[in-house]
Amino acid sequence: MKRRSLASSDETPQPRTLRRNAAAPSDETPQQHHRPSISAEERTVGRKANITPVSDLRPGRIDYTIHVRISRMWEFRGPNEENDLRHLDLILIDQKGDPIYAEIPPDAVPDLKSFLEEGKIIIMSKITVERAKPGYRAVENPYMIKLNTRTCIFPCTETINFPKYTFSLTPFEILPQYIRRTDRFLDVIGKITGVSNAAKVYNTSGDPMMRRVIRLQDLMGNVIELSLSGKRATEFPAEAVLDVGQKHHVIAIFVGTLMKLYRDEHRFLSGTSACRWYINENDIPAIKTFQKSLPNEATAVENIYLQSDDEMQQNFEQANLLQLQKVDPFIHKTSTSTNHLASFEDMDIEPSGYDNTLTRILDESQSSTKRNLEETDNDNQHNIGYDNDGDQQKKIKKLRTQASAKH
Repeated sequence: MKRRSLASSDETPQPRTLRRNAAAPSDETPQQHHRPSISAEERTVGRKANITPVSDLRPGRIDYTIHVRISRMWEFRGPNEENDLRHLDLILIDQKGDPIYAEIPPDAVPDLKSFLEEGKIIIMSKITVERAKPGYRAVENPYMIKLNTRTCIFPCTETINFPKYTFSLTPFEILPQYIRRTDRFLDVIGKITGVSNAAKVYNTSGDPMMRRVIRLQDLMGNVIELSLSGKRATEFPAEAVLDVGQKHHVIAIFVGTLMKLYRDEHRFLSGTSACRWYINENDIPAIKTFQKSLPNEATAVENIYLQSDDEMQQNFEQANLLQLQKVDPFIHKTSTSTNHLASFEDMDIEPSGYDNTLTRILDESQSSTKRNLEETDNDNQHNIGYDNDGDQQKKIKKLRTQASAKH
């Protein structure tokens, strides 16, 4: 990797640029597409037609041609990334910097995806405009674009000064207002102070997925954790961030996140398929301004260890076994279960951005412990009440001897 770029003319250290996350490459090649052929006349019309600015798009017309850059692109498959594709999503920006969300239905994806790439500037025609969805809005625009199997996309080879990014930053102090709200995605900027490994967890449906936690701090010292899930967890350049972050500030903008709450007290941001990040990008004024407000000396980014669900479950089981071995049925017959289960509530467990995963593990562990304790009590009562064989009599004698010695 290249070493960090140093100071500009005002001697303020500039942040080192780290790779942005890119959209997943298409599994298909252009030769496999069966897209309707485009005539030379259509291409000429597409390139020379009057371009409509994004701000002028309205529902009802079908003759729009737009000239835009693809700022972001992601696949939406629902809660499980192994599910069938529901739609391909785009954030488009025109030359004026006005953004709009665009959606491609599954039947049109094979025809269009090979013509689409994050960062590309394209001309697009044969589209429809609709009112924006009421939830999960990635940009502020009352309208959205829908592409279809007849949509025509033409690459733009001219060198044009087009905006690259679009976001609306939300200050850390007002993030709690958006807890569990899904009307729009949230964009934030902060200094990365900690990065975890990617660990395997299970979602509420029991499906495995990867999870990584990023700790962010704003200029006021407020801290928030960002939990990246699925492919976003594995795509994040953790090693590069930790490497650069040992001596230099690492400033990042995360877009497409949601604010969530764990156990009514732990607030965190969640980043799934719609999430993108821009790390130490020198051409983003917000990052440069943030950088200039920091002291020259940087505190090293912390390498956080995140337990997998399997490790966490194993730790609970070991704790259960150790505590079960200490159970005395003569003393704890009525209170053991309550005291034992309460001890789990007192354990020092770091949520680390989990959604409902930790709650589920706690509930399952507590239920399992309660069943084990009940079985232990039942077995002891059975042994004391019946003299069916020599082994049982020996156990009874031993228990009575231990009881007599204690009294």
